[in-house]
Amino acid sequence: MENKGMIEMVGNAKIWGVKGMKEGAFVRHIFSIELPLDARGKLGGLRQVMEFLEQEARAAHASRLEIYGYSVYAPAFRYSEQMASKWAKFGVIQEAITEGIKMTKILIF
Repeated sequence: MENKGMIEMVGNAKIWGVKGMKEGAFVRHIFSIELPLDARGKLGGLRQVMEFLEQEARAAHASRLEIYGYSVYAPAFRYSEQMASKWAKFGVIQEAITEGIKMTKILIF
C-alpha cells in the first residue's frame, strides 16, 4: 500500500483518513473513498477495499478491524438494514453511529 499522509491508495481505491491500533483493534477513520467509475455504487468495489484493509489489520496482529466512516458517499458504505444484511454475509457487522457508520470484522487467525 502507498501512504501519503492522510491520502492512501488501497487496492484501486483512494482513501482519505487516519489509521492506527487501539486496544487490539486495527482502526480506520475514513473521511472519503474514491473508487473507479466501474466500482462505484457496488458492494464488490468496497468489498475489495475491505479485503485489503483486512490484510493490513492481520499483518498488524489485530484481533479485529474497525472502520468508521464519516460523510462517505458510497451507497455500500451507508447504513441500511439491507446493506447490513449484505455485509453480514462476509462477516462484517455494520451499524449506524451518530457521526456516520461503523463496520467491524473479527479477525480469526
